[in-house]
Amino acid sequence: MVKKTLWPYGILIIIAIGILLLIGLVYASLKQPNLDEEAFMQSYEEVEKNINEYIKDTHLFLQNYDVLFSVNKHSIPLISPYLQKKQNKKVKIPTLKLGANNIFKLDFIPSKNSSQNPEIVLKKYKIYAMHYYHQDKKNSVPFFISNHLKETFTLNPNQQGRLKLILEIIFSYKNQDKKIFLQHDLFVEN
Repeated sequence: MVKKTLWPYGILIIIAIGILLLIGLVYASLKQPNLDEEAFMQSYEEVEKNINEYIKDTHLFLQNYDVLFSVNKHSIPLISPYLQKKQNKKVKIPTLKLGANNIFKLDFIPSKNSSQNPEIVLKKYKIYAMHYYHQDKKNSVPFFISNHLKETFTLNPNQQGRLKLILEIIFSYKNQDKKIFLQHDLFVEN
């Protein structure tokens, strides 16, 4: 009678389990969103290819306009995702009330430098408010679109959690349309 050795099968089973665990971890990491994502409704390749242009456009706009934003009478700074890696931990994240009309005010004030550069014209802006764990940010519908320098609007969130408020600004400079993004985090509670 020939004695069978089963240990090679055990090694193959352990290798197969390791490969399945590795595939599962890669799949889970692809499904879990990156909270510090910096592509902002654009492909990563486009952002990587044009990052210097985005930074230059953001500096150009912010030198010519002061953007003042307030939520329920509390002023909050809007941060460019391409100029600052991490959000300042000392900045207090505003809290919105669930099911209530939260009042937002947005002012674009031409700075003193804008008289030196009259070629910069604000065309329009879009405001997006999305939960961090929504998978489809590229197809998010803006809840507010305008081209006025001063605007007041309301947001009535229907879900608790953390929101990312994204302000997409489209302006023209030397007859070319430019796009920049500013953002801030918000909490929605009862």
